[in-house]
Amino acid sequence: MARKPKKRAHGTGSLIRRGNSWLLRILVNGKIIQRTIRDPYTGLRAHTKAEAERLASAMRVELFSNGKAGLYERDQTVSLGELNQAYLESYAERWTRKRKVNWLYAIEQAMRFFKTVDEITHERLGDFVQKRLATPTFRGDPRTPAAVNRELECLRRLLNWGVQTGRLPKNPMKGFSLLKTPFSRDRILSREELERLIQALDKPAFAHIRLIVLIAVTTGMRRGEIFSLKWAGPQTAKTDNMVNLDEGVFDLQRTKAGRRKVPIPSILKAELAALPRVSNYVFPSPVDTTKPISDIKKSFRALMQEARIEGCRFHDLRHVAASGWVEGGVDIKTVQELLGHTSIITTQRYLTSLAESKQKAVDGIAAKILGGAA
Repeated sequence: MARKPKKRAHGTGSLIRRGNSWLLRILVNGKIIQRTIRDPYTGLRAHTKAEAERLASAMRVELFSNGKAGLYERDQTVSLGELNQAYLESYAERWTRKRKVNWLYAIEQAMRFFKTVDEITHERLGDFVQKRLATPTFRGDPRTPAAVNRELECLRRLLNWGVQTGRLPKNPMKGFSLLKTPFSRDRILSREELERLIQALDKPAFAHIRLIVLIAVTTGMRRGEIFSLKWAGPQTAKTDNMVNLDEGVFDLQRTKAGRRKVPIPSILKAELAALPRVSNYVFPSPVDTTKPISDIKKSFRALMQEARIEGCRFHDLRHVAASGWVEGGVDIKTVQELLGHTSIITTQRYLTSLAESKQKAVDGIAAKILGGAA
């Protein structure tokens, strides 16, 4: 006589391996419930049996007490602060200090307005945006739509992560449009401004940033690319941005468009070669030579004041190089490769800037001549 299968008791269950994940299948109130085993705080899946057994014990407690998955069930009333803390525990260790500070500031503004995720609606997001726009910066300047958009993007990313890790059933920001920002024209230095900049760089007060600025102006390299440069050698990894004096190139590995090689201007080769090699980095931090320089804002601001140049950011020096190449007849494809643009559409804006500069020059001389004739 065949033996009847035993009827499973309430709370009994088993662990099931499926691919790289572990599942808990358990009987609760006569119903079989199956859940992927995750850490409730990081949202990461269990990968080993020992880890799965440990987390499954906690899941059983939640299932028995609530009749459902408790913390493991996606919940829209989760605290924004708790969600952010879990996110930071997963990612913040890999962040730079600047990125972490910017993230914390953005999420802190949202947390002052929204306590839990279920409070986030499109209507309330609109109120949040208006409040942020009406709040001046710590310097007293008006807050720009672009600055508010950066805060919204941080919040959107946090909520997306909540959905991806099973903490939230949906992102309440889905479909919410960011603010429209006015098209910002690239700041391109005039010939007179560029001459004043070079003269100011010759002063001893700016010796420590002279070569950094000259590289930006002549090669169009990004600030981060220049700061991270290392001397080519056996101690340099293949993934590092480096100065290869033998080949006469800046060999850039970590860029937005992948690897690219930018020729070292002949006029700067001797100056680069003469730099003291106190570190693997070409421009080491004055505080810790094992790290690259990370901030020259104060010095750059002083340089701009000395050169009597207004409204110029370090990134605008990149535009100086690009517009100079276009004006000199370099084809647009080569300019794209030198700048490391992923799309040629981004590069084509320099053609527009050049056309506008020519129009301004023609209008200026015409006004001078015709005005004098009148």
